[in-house]
Amino acid sequence: MGAFEAGQYVKTSDGFTGLICGRDQEGSRPYRVAICEHDEERAFSARELTLWKPRPGERVTEVGNEHSPI
Repeated sequence: MGAFEAGQYVKTSDGFTGLICGRDQEGSRPYRVAICEHDEERAFSARELTLWKPRPGERVTEVGNEHSPI
């Protein structure tokens, strides 16, 4: 388990990709994560998150903007 910083992409324990958007100092789930597949923000603990990076050659685009630069 490591510390995560705002702006890092993560994979959640329930299989979603998200962006760390902040931290709360209180509670057992201190990381606020914006879920990429949904328009929502949820709280997670460090053990529920893993750092996510695209694999070499994997195409990454913004939903609804698939023709934008990669």
